[in-house]
Amino acid sequence: MNQEQQQLLNQQLTSTLVKLERDIERHRGERQYHIHRTNLLVKLVTFFLLSIGVFNVLYVYELYIRMHEIVNTITDLQADVTAVSGNMLHLTGTMQKFDSHLEQMPIISSSAASMSEQMPQLNQSMGKMVGTMGELNYEMKVMSSDTAEINRRFANITQGIDVMGGNVKEISGPMGAFNSFMP
Repeated sequence: MNQEQQQLLNQQLTSTLVKLERDIERHRGERQYHIHRTNLLVKLVTFFLLSIGVFNVLYVYELYIRMHEIVNTITDLQADVTAVSGNMLHLTGTMQKFDSHLEQMPIISSSAASMSEQMPQLNQSMGKMVGTMGELNYEMKVMSSDTAEINRRFANITQGIDVMGGNVKEISGPMGAFNSFMP
């Protein structure tokens, strides 16, 4: 090879290396630009996901608070229904006692019949009283059975509330695991 060819080859090699160096610098700049954009996008997505996570934790905490309120309300309702059921039992007992007292009215009626021979006006009044007492006795028996039915229904309601309270406690139980995370 002669010197001219070597110089030409040297120039071509130099120009190729210069072009290659420029291309490398251009690609390096583009790569830095894309890396910067990717980092910025990752930071924005991370911030967005972190924000969503914080809101989700707050929503779970709010749900836990509301479930706790529901459990307390159901517990209060259960206590109130139990008290009403106890009052109904007492009322049933009182009605039965009253009914047993009203059963003595026929004895009073027979005694009044013997007195009526001597006092006709008393007999007439006692007859009316016996009729009224018979109706009253019947009404008391009806009320006594109605009260027993109400008591039975309140017992069913109490049982249903117990089941509801247990179900809500089971639902809200896993929420207690978040207590360590909550403020």
